[in-house]
Amino acid sequence: MGVAPLAPGTELELTRKTWRVISPLPADDSAFGDLYIVEDEQHYEAAAKFIDRAAPAAEREVLIGVANEAAQHRNVVPVIDYGEHDDAWVLVMRRAEVSLKKYLEERGGSLEVDEAVRVLTDIATALEDIDGVLVHRDLKPANILLLDGA
Repeated sequence: MGVAPLAPGTELELTRKTWRVISPLPADDSAFGDLYIVEDEQHYEAAAKFIDRAAPAAEREVLIGVANEAAQHRNVVPVIDYGEHDDAWVLVMRRAEVSLKKYLEERGGSLEVDEAVRVLTDIATALEDIDGVLVHRDLKPANILLLDGA
């Protein structure tokens, strides 16, 4: 299941502000939801995740996003807005620089030991922070994102 494709310029009236769709954001084939680049009135770009409300576990995804937004866990991409659009829940997050999957593909599939230790330490820090609050359930290279050097 997926949401109907959104045209550039589509306006999203969410909880905090209005966002405008710029373009689709390429994502891993197994991504839960459709991703778009959006911007606010000040031209701040972010990533918006659209989750079909009829999809299994759709509401859980939104609850995770709202919990993340409230708690601001270390090394977790923060949710900056959320709401509904047509038949979808929408989470707006800071736009990451690159996924670990793409980064590994660009580097030939491996990391140097010191870089791998930094990545694993960042992941462990995030998991420690969400322990007892959230269960990720889909930890994979496509869902590990580089943002602000972590």
